[in-house]
Amino acid sequence: MNCTEMIAARSLVYERGTNTTIKGVSLALNTGETVAIIGPNGAGKSTLLKLLAGSLPRSRGKITFAGEDISLWPATGLAKRRAVLSQSVSISFPFTVTEIVEMPIQHLAAGPRRDLSRQVLREMKLESFASRPIQQLSGGEQQRVHLARVLCQLRAQAHHGPQYLFLDEPTSSLDIRHQVEVLQAVKQMVCANLGVLVVLHDLNLAAAAVDRLIVMKDGNIVADGPPAEIMTTTLLTSVYGITMQRGEAASRPFFFPDPADATPA
Repeated sequence: MNCTEMIAARSLVYERGTNTTIKGVSLALNTGETVAIIGPNGAGKSTLLKLLAGSLPRSRGKITFAGEDISLWPATGLAKRRAVLSQSVSISFPFTVTEIVEMPIQHLAAGPRRDLSRQVLREMKLESFASRPIQQLSGGEQQRVHLARVLCQLRAQAHHGPQYLFLDEPTSSLDIRHQVEVLQAVKQMVCANLGVLVVLHDLNLAAAAVDRLIVMKDGNIVADGPPAEIMTTTLLTSVYGITMQRGEAASRPFFFPDPADATPA
């Protein structure tokens, strides 16, 4: 799959008061790949995602989006080339699934808008829910609806060039079945002109679902690469402050903590 470098950060720093939560991070994100950020609470995962998405102003360093300083991009321009799905999205009114999915594409004429929303709902296996209020759906189904919404946002603007999708803990509070369904839906989105960055907590789910892992601790990137190459018990023990064990099932490794043998964080 041909890939394009979409986002690059150089010596990126974010300070909040007297705390420096991102400490000189450098990385590049490409289309055509699914990248997950993992690490303990407070490592800076969500902060880094927001900085790279242009949702949070950096303190120092440089971020380029499609080769141009991200601070020079107007909000409308960014919305055409990247979409962001936050940790939780609360809908108070009884909007239907179709109404939710079509929210970012109201600028389209009725016919094209409906054609696009139907196509995306079909891809997300949500056709049967199209006319139902979103509150009647399960947590996993609601998360797929919001994925469909941001996918509609990007699809409607795909002619503007390569795009990127940012997902902040999209599987939080979901059971394992719905976690898998959401990540499968994310994987299906990825193509030569679209890349995904996702914050995850489940190590094994991340390792199974993504092309590349970024491991963070204390505002720094401590490892970056394919899961099979960088996930070791030594690294994970160091990052999470608890002894990690390695197992294997169906010829695939998995990792689990040993609560009786915690090490200092």
